[in-house]
Amino acid sequence: MRIQSSILFSVSALIAGLCCPIATSLVANDGQSAGDAETMEVKASGLTLNIPSTWKVEEPANAFRLMQIRALRAKGDKEDALLTVFQFGASDVKANVARWINQFEPDGRKVRITKGKAGESQYLVVELGGTYKKPIGPPRAGKTEPVPGSRVLNVMMVTPGAQRPYFFKFVGPDKTVAAATKALRASFGGDSEKEEEIKLGDELPE
Repeated sequence: MRIQSSILFSVSALIAGLCCPIATSLVANDGQSAGDAETMEVKASGLTLNIPSTWKVEEPANAFRLMQIRALRAKGDKEDALLTVFQFGASDVKANVARWINQFEPDGRKVRITKGKAGESQYLVVELGGTYKKPIGPPRAGKTEPVPGSRVLNVMMVTPGAQRPYFFKFVGPDKTVAAATKALRASFGGDSEKEEEIKLGDELPE
């Protein structure tokens, strides 16, 4: 996957550069497929997603979000999961991965990184579990609150014809997000069974 650069970096170097070590890897848990339920089409800025009809499309909370979609909570969870989609210019993959990882408390943090293809698009998934540092208040304030038992899927996707990469952030309670990850991937044509897991020492394109 190329994002306006052919420079490669080692994932092990990335891990070494973090302030705290990563815990054991998450086990893939894709839950229900979007193909197992009715879907609806959502479009924005050249991107088309086919999401479960039970998900709720919302008005984006700010101008940076292309889409804002709510996945209803699983039984026993207290909150829904929220999917937000962005599109930014040339972006440093290493910096993004490090930032996403550091959005979780080091203690008990789990990470799984994979890459795959969806048609002509190429994408990277960084899935994290543990205690999420949930932003509160204005972004510039940098304030967060710890939310144990969270799971987040960060997706960076490069699509031919699109001038900028798309970024997905799917965040919520562990059980709710885990049950919906297959539907999320299916929404843009991804498939975890065809993805390649990136392990320490592997190279990741910047």
